Amino acid sequence: MQSLPAKKLPKMSAQLHRAVNLRGAIAINVITMIGIGPLITIPLVLADLAGPLALIGWIAGAFVALCDGLVWSELATRYPGSGGTYVYLREIFGRERWGKLFAFLYNWQFFLSSSLTVATGYIGFANYAGYVFFPHAADSSLLNHAVAVGIGLLTVLLLYRQIASAARLGAALAVVAVVTLLLVGIAGFSHADFHRAFALASPVQLGWGFLAGFGSALYVTLYDYAGYSQVAFVGEEVREPRRTLPFSIVGSVLIVLALYLFVQVGVLGAVPWQTLVPHNGVQSPSANYVASAVVA
Repeated sequence: MQSLPAKKLPKMSAQLHRAVNLRGAIAINVITMIGIGPLITIPLVLADLAGPLALIGWIAGAFVALCDGLVWSELATRYPGSGGTYVYLREIFGRERWGKLFAFLYNWQFFLSSSLTVATGYIGFANYAGYVFFPHAADSSLLNHAVAVGIGLLTVLLLYRQIASAARLGAALAVVAVVTLLLVGIAGFSHADFHRAFALASPVQLGWGFLAGFGSALYVTLYDYAGYSQVAFVGEEVREPRRTLPFSIVGSVLIVLALYLFVQVGVLGAVPWQTLVPHNGVQSPSANYVASAVVA
C-alpha cells in the first residue's frame, strides 16, 4: 500500500513531544481491543456458529478489521494529528466548511458511543469480580454497579497523566491482558479433548441459516476487535507516524487474532461448547464466567 503524502497540521502540533514508539502504539491498540471482551462474548459467538465453526467468526472479524485498519493507516499517515476521525473529517471537508460541522457531530456521537462501549468493560469486570471475590454478594445489582463505577473513576485517575506515562501504563496493562488470555488458553489446553473440540454437531450446510449465524457472529467479533485504530487518536504523540501507525494497527490485529484463536480452541477443548450456549432461553453459569469455568 502506497501512503499518501502527509498533510501539515497547525504549528502547535509540532510543539508536542512525540513519546509513543512502535511498542507503545501496539500496546495502546492491544489493551483497547482485548479488555474483558472475549471472556464475555465467546458464548455469543458459539451460539451463532456452533462449536469449531466459531473459529471462522474470529478469523473473519480479523479480516474485516485489517481491511478497515488499512484505511485508518492511510488516513493516519496523511493526517498524523490527534483526534482521529475528528481530524480527518475536518481536514477533508474543510475547516471552515462542512468539515467543521461533520467533525463537531462526530465528536458528540463518539462521546456517547465510546462511553457505552467502555461501560461494557466495566460491567464485565464487575461481574467477574463479584463471582471470584464476593460470590455471596454477586447477585446484588447495586454492588455490581458500584464496582463498575469505581473502576471507571480509577481509570480516569490513572489516565490523568502525561502521554509518555500513559503509554507505559498502557504497555503494562497490555501485558496483563495478554497474560490473562494466555493463562485461560493454557488452562484449556492442559486438559483439552481436541476430538470433542473440533467435532461438528451436524454437517455444515451453506444456506441462509449459516449466513445469518455468520453475520451475527461477525458482528460480535468486530466488537472484540474494536480498538485496533486507537493509536490514530493520538497521532501527534507518535514517533515516526508514517511508519509506526500502519505497523501498529496491522500488528495489533494479528496479535489479538492469535490470542483469540488460542483461547477459543482452549475453551472448546476444555468445556463442552453446548454448556456455554443458552438452552430454552436460560443462560448457564459457565456461559457467564467462561474464563473461570475453564480454569476451574
